[in-house]
Amino acid sequence: MSRIPDGNDAKLLAAALAAPRGSMGRTWKGVRNFWRPFADSIWAGAAPGNTLLRSEPTSARQVPALDLQGDQIYFMLHGSDTDGQRFWGERQSHAMFEAVNLQNVPALCASVIFTGCCWGALAANGIASASNPSNPPPPRTARDSMAMKYLSGGATAFIGCTGSHYSPDPPGGFFGGPMHRAFWKYLSAGKSPAAALMAAKSDYRAAMPHGQNEPEAKAIEKKILWQYTCLGLGW
Repeated sequence: MSRIPDGNDAKLLAAALAAPRGSMGRTWKGVRNFWRPFADSIWAGAAPGNTLLRSEPTSARQVPALDLQGDQIYFMLHGSDTDGQRFWGERQSHAMFEAVNLQNVPALCASVIFTGCCWGALAANGIASASNPSNPPPPRTARDSMAMKYLSGGATAFIGCTGSHYSPDPPGGFFGGPMHRAFWKYLSAGKSPAAALMAAKSDYRAAMPHGQNEPEAKAIEKKILWQYTCLGLGW
């Protein structure tokens, strides 16, 4: 359920092992892709009264600089298996641009980060299906991964997908939506991040396939269930 990547960095490993259990602090920060409106209902239930930023217009290079210092962080953006240094949003025209990047990650943070970004929690620079067992891909590090930089800064947990994430139409009752909603529910109820993810997976599995009866949709639901992981101790 949880794993501590070494990130080819003793400092990162020590920070992940020593990270606080985490508690539900007051500060919530989040950014969602303009074309992922289902995240608004997730956020409204998890963080009432707090603003979920949209990209567009939110940008990694905006002025004043994007403030991502918070106790709970939510990213519903695009990720990449070949570039872990940034997450992308979309303009209304569907053109992609950088919503957040490594420069936006606080140097020190005791946060819980939950993401709906493709490959957001991938711990290596390469996917398993394209890897040679005799020459495994090198690890992602705090210099080239959003997740690793958060862990290096003391984050309690970074939760996300090791593969493609699939987003639902509003209100978000299938694919990634129920996993997001259940995780925040259990975290808010006092469970640790790893335990909240475990409980969310249990709920998700019990309700599969969330009304999606086509073979491809059922496969996507299974993928969502198994690929979500907690980077960091999280307990």
